[in-house]
Amino acid sequence: MTVILYVAAGIVTLAYWAVWRPDYSTAERPLGITIFALGCGLGGLILAVEGLLLFFLPIVGLVGVLAGGIGLGFIFLAKGLWTGKGWSLETMLVIAVIGVVAGIVLFLLYGTGAPIVMAYQLWYLRRPHLHRFFYDSLNARTPSLRPLPITD
Repeated sequence: MTVILYVAAGIVTLAYWAVWRPDYSTAERPLGITIFALGCGLGGLILAVEGLLLFFLPIVGLVGVLAGGIGLGFIFLAKGLWTGKGWSLETMLVIAVIGVVAGIVLFLLYGTGAPIVMAYQLWYLRRPHLHRFFYDSLNARTPSLRPLPITD
């Protein structure tokens, strides 16, 4: 069943690229980063609510604190992706590498897992237009910490 979903997602992606090619020369946020940010934000919100609910149970309160902390971290990551912070791209690269390794291990042990999806995410996160979005026009989105020059 999941293979059918992956094939359908691939067909939709190819149709998207064939019909409407995005212009990567602009400084606006790429569509893939918007999707990553929304996914991280939604996952973080779900984990934060789950952590809050688990916090009030007597035995699994510590699990609730951990789940809530991870959820807040994902919300923070989503905000970083949305605003184009360089550290969020590096964090997503680390998460993608962990996902590839975990997907390979799960595939070898249980026959399930999708390392190809995380490998695609890893490939996408290394694209040159993302590097330009996160690093080259950093001063356009982030106020400078340098003091203003003193004029007489």
